[in-house]
Amino acid sequence: MQGRTPLLETLRELECEIRLLTVYARECCGCYEILRRKLDRLSGLIGEDCSRAQWQADSDDPALQALGLRLRDAAVQALCELEKHLCQGVLHEPGEMGRYLGSLLESIRGELDSAGIDADARVLFVGSGALPTSALVLAREVGAHLCCLDIDEEALGCAREIARCQGLEARMQFSSLPPAELAFSRDATHFLIASLVQQKSAVLAQIRQVMRADAKVLLRHGSGIKGLFNYPVEPAELDGWRVCAERVSQPLYDTLILEKLIRVCAVKGTNVACRLCTSRSRRLKRCFASITMLRPSGVSSASEESCAASARVFSSTPFAGRNSEAWRLPSVMVPVLSSNSTSTSPAASTARPLVAITL
Repeated sequence: MQGRTPLLETLRELECEIRLLTVYARECCGCYEILRRKLDRLSGLIGEDCSRAQWQADSDDPALQALGLRLRDAAVQALCELEKHLCQGVLHEPGEMGRYLGSLLESIRGELDSAGIDADARVLFVGSGALPTSALVLAREVGAHLCCLDIDEEALGCAREIARCQGLEARMQFSSLPPAELAFSRDATHFLIASLVQQKSAVLAQIRQVMRADAKVLLRHGSGIKGLFNYPVEPAELDGWRVCAERVSQPLYDTLILEKLIRVCAVKGTNVACRLCTSRSRRLKRCFASITMLRPSGVSSASEESCAASARVFSSTPFAGRNSEAWRLPSVMVPVLSSNSTSTSPAASTARPLVAITL
């Protein structure tokens, strides 16, 4: 790529502004509104066709790739700070928040339908953040039971207060424990991993240890230009998992619906299920057969598509040819309402009702 492109310059300016505003906002609350607008600007760029085309054309440029990584880190940190600030405004107007949640149901309808989440669902939400909008919508509008996980105790405190103000204590619980240490994990029908959870493979490994054979995982991620505000999923991280539904695509992130594969060994014509080795299961001391295959849990078919896909952190065509987070941060990308316009933000954490505008 020759010279500096308009996209490169714009992203460089945004990175600098977001980093500075994150620091300034800790001393001056008035900077939070400016910070929110900068994050909205980044979200708008991700959704623009011209930006996507330019990103794809310059995807092999090392300077652009390096800038993308720095910008994502800055945006993630900024969002952590912003959502805690916005939480205070939400707590002062629970009625407005309730009406707002009702309007957001359609934004995650595709995920609900693909994963089969209904009122009987028990959902473990990894990386819920201070404003777990997805969890609140599932509890309030769908009637599901939620357990929200986050390593940030302050964020959990904010989320717990919002759930209390919405009268959702009976359907929502909160924890900072790893998924493998939660009793809720063993009964969960679904696991939702936020798009800004960085170490997805570590989270998937813990979930795998304790999940039911028929449970599903909703893995939100960003690739291509969407990776500017969401952590990607690498093909190697899907080893041992099967994509069981068509990939759900949103303007700013994508969702894979996964189920785990179990190892099946053939012993004299009989299929014997052998548990994959985990910290909680014993390692098999001998092999029961010379032929071993991976199958989706609860499914007897011996032939399945490979979970491998050609994708990189900022690949322009992730999982091409397929239908297809440490854990922390936002829940779902939804509209952010402002006083004079409606823009799109990459996380439910930034989504807020009109009442929170003048915090």
